[in-house]
Amino acid sequence: MTTSKNALPLFIKIPAIAAGFLALILVFTILFEEMPEEKPLKSCKIQKHGEFKEASLISHLFRDKNGEYIAAMLNPKKDTWLVSKFLFSADFTPYLEPLSTKENYLTAVGENTYELIGNYDDWAFVKTGQGRIVPVSVKDGRIAMHTSLGLCGAKWEDETKLTRLNQKVAVLWDSKGRLGFYNIGSLSELIPREMPKSPDTLMGVETGNVLKVESCQNQFVNTKARVRIESGILAYSSGESRNVAAYKVQPEQMDLKPLEMNFKTEQFSDFFVTENLFIGFKISDWLDRNEKWSLKPLMVPESPIKDITINHPLGFKKDYSVFGEPESTSFWVAEKWKKWGFLNRYILSHVSADGSKESFELNDENAEKALTAKGLWKIFPGNRHMFIANKSAAPLSYSLVECGL
Repeated sequence: MTTSKNALPLFIKIPAIAAGFLALILVFTILFEEMPEEKPLKSCKIQKHGEFKEASLISHLFRDKNGEYIAAMLNPKKDTWLVSKFLFSADFTPYLEPLSTKENYLTAVGENTYELIGNYDDWAFVKTGQGRIVPVSVKDGRIAMHTSLGLCGAKWEDETKLTRLNQKVAVLWDSKGRLGFYNIGSLSELIPREMPKSPDTLMGVETGNVLKVESCQNQFVNTKARVRIESGILAYSSGESRNVAAYKVQPEQMDLKPLEMNFKTEQFSDFFVTENLFIGFKISDWLDRNEKWSLKPLMVPESPIKDITINHPLGFKKDYSVFGEPESTSFWVAEKWKKWGFLNRYILSHVSADGSKESFELNDENAEKALTAKGLWKIFPGNRHMFIANKSAAPLSYSLVECGL
């Protein structure tokens, strides 16, 4: 029997193995040290799973002026837009009742990839594989594609964000502190090979939280600026202080009403805003395994509300309201946090008008994809949630879940 001259002696191997074992114990101790206790939650009940074989992308799902739900989508070949009534059978199975079709003009220029980047009732915004940002509207059961939105004759950058600011204006903004405002009511029909439309108004977030009109000739850049916009609310920071400027936007015109925040913001904290006039500030730091955000109302409520703390936010939706009645002040928030510090856990939380929060476990892979990959999330009566995962290929999967309050 021969032994290698390079073999380590036993008196060296044993301490080395022991040291490695102790190192593993130390790593697991650090990982699970002060691990937050897993709070047991009620689970949302999955009522229906299914597929929409007619669609490769669903862009719209909204109530029209008659209170009927309307859906719009691209067909599997992506050469035709379809508009349908969106209905439920007695056992809550959704189905479509066709209303109209329209040719997709972008097939003429070789576009075959589409991503939903914004869904706002009768208006949606689709980004193509070639970088076009195309508004798509539905009115009286018919769909229209409009001229693509650009910046000074070119395309917006890949990380550009978008929202429908109010009934008449859409806004796009990038990481350089630039905001482009577009009057969507005056957009023309799409001509596939036309130059993208530049903003009707181009603005920039300048030092001192000042929003000024810029021009295409001036290559304005402020990489420190942080812009956060949702329908009806515009907020930004120029980045050199802890101050945030926030404005309420009137529904029918570009009238900005300053919102006076009666609380201090966290020092240079990240933030977001919601369409129901809340602002959220990140209160955890980058070393924390789970994000924590504090939600505060931007307008002083009629009666005090409880402090609202949420995990990493994935989306917000106003609670269901009966058609023709005032919108509810309660809302839903989709959250994500790390179970045991490393496994993703998805939660739907209902926040009442007084700030009370009730959370539900969301154990549905399709819903998770819809929340994290540009899908659709719609609130229906009876605390039911419709999730549609847009994956740019037919068929599209859906889930209808019920979170019983």
